[in-house]
Amino acid sequence: MNKYYRLLNISRYAIAIVLLGLGQQTWARKPYLKSGRTVTIPSIGLKMKMPKYAKPNPAKSLTVKTLVQHRGTETRKIDVCLLEELWLRDQLSGSYGNTKFMVSVYEMRLPAPTAVKTVFKQPGHTFVFKSVYEQWLDAQKPVKWNKEKMRSWLKYLLPDGSNANIKLTQKNFSRTAITYYAESNSLNAENLVYIVTSQTAPIRHLAIQFKLAPQLERKKSLRTIKRCLSSISFSPPARLKKDEKKRIISRKKLTAKKDWSPQYIASRERVINNIKNLDDWWYLETDNFIVVANIDNRKTVKELKAGLEKSRTVFMQIYPIKEPLKAVSVVKAFETRKEYIAYIGKQYEWTGGLWMADKKELVVSPMNFGSARTRRKMLVDVIQHEGFHQYIYFATGEQHTAVWFNEGNATFFEGIEFKGKNAVIETTYRTEKVPDLASSANIEKLLTMSNNEFYGINKQQNYILAYGLMFFLQKGARVMKGKYKNSYSEIPLKYYQAILKTSNAKQATIIAWRGVDMKKFNQAFNKFWSSKSLLKRAVRYNLLNR
Repeated sequence: MNKYYRLLNISRYAIAIVLLGLGQQTWARKPYLKSGRTVTIPSIGLKMKMPKYAKPNPAKSLTVKTLVQHRGTETRKIDVCLLEELWLRDQLSGSYGNTKFMVSVYEMRLPAPTAVKTVFKQPGHTFVFKSVYEQWLDAQKPVKWNKEKMRSWLKYLLPDGSNANIKLTQKNFSRTAITYYAESNSLNAENLVYIVTSQTAPIRHLAIQFKLAPQLERKKSLRTIKRCLSSISFSPPARLKKDEKKRIISRKKLTAKKDWSPQYIASRERVINNIKNLDDWWYLETDNFIVVANIDNRKTVKELKAGLEKSRTVFMQIYPIKEPLKAVSVVKAFETRKEYIAYIGKQYEWTGGLWMADKKELVVSPMNFGSARTRRKMLVDVIQHEGFHQYIYFATGEQHTAVWFNEGNATFFEGIEFKGKNAVIETTYRTEKVPDLASSANIEKLLTMSNNEFYGINKQQNYILAYGLMFFLQKGARVMKGKYKNSYSEIPLKYYQAILKTSNAKQATIIAWRGVDMKKFNQAFNKFWSSKSLLKRAVRYNLLNR
């Protein structure tokens, strides 16, 4: 969130599910796929023509769910991952497309993961321990493919065909390749998969998946798909070396990596590996982040990097990290809005940035209006809101904090301004809206709100109130004197310390607010927000140099 975007109220709890192929534009005549440029994927030795307007897309980050086990007085957290994502990620060679279609190319290196021990299942999803999956992965040998093994493999790529009888029909489109078309009882025209192998070296098998938007005209689109398949040619796979061209070197040397845990290093390598076959993508490492992007403007990159690190410094000053982080802080930045929407899904197209806790990455989008300078400023401002969500998640040991604390701080930190080397926290556009809500505000209800309640129909009002509460706690309470003098400014840090100790968001709220007379609190809260002189005094108060 930032002061330029009054509509970008974003939840860190959102799990971004990419819905490929959704579109709302109406046409007198249905659009269809057209042939575009040829792409090469060196790691698998594949060259083929892609549909027009296909843009390289980075691989999606893994979905991670945290299970909490209670054994007596001890609490243990265990991370589980989606088996299908782990398995497909290890075979994905590249994805190309936009909001209307996506072409994904997989190197079929692994058998169906039927032997992996599962933790639990949900409709269409199987959750496993990552370590258990990796043990299975290490034990695998090259697969000798036949149609039965191909069908078993396809059941994991085609959820709609997992309980159906998948048929494989040989359809040769290219002189250099043997192609099998996969279809099942429930497979529709929007999800097409072709298994391709070289005529001269039929040991390796590739699966090429076309996901199409429902509004695309089928017959003409299928012709284009056939032209893409007929253009396929093979060459020996290139042995990938560390691609330094993808790395932007920072002038400032990175700090010592002695405190990087094995988990941290592994997460960093996965991020870099996700863009290995994408020509337009690069990565930039800073002290606390790894930025993955396809932005061309280096000035934007510079401001993005500076904004991330400076904001992180502010967060750390107010809520210090107690233990080294276990995962690198990932920021994924896109050159265009269309690429951003294609990545996060249409349901989040109103956002300018999104912290996806389950995927452990912060995604940011450019805007399509304003000057170049204004757009860069907007990008950095989004980071200040979403960046806090990312920071507090990792700083608390990957906890989901109470929504009043999380969104209150995120909206409060939208006001970070950097004046030379010094940072101050200014007011934001929400400040002028708080007084209208303060007199009738139900603070006790805000403190106990669930995510569904907070992000419901009164979402805009709740954001304003959460901002007003945090601004008062962090700055307003410190400037009140006389009968309104108080110690309410201790509450945010008390909450942070409590959740570090208890790992329980609700319990931490109880501890942080214990002993507070809510009647007196509401009186002080209302007094502050009804007084212009107190507000001016709070604005001048420098929270960062106290």
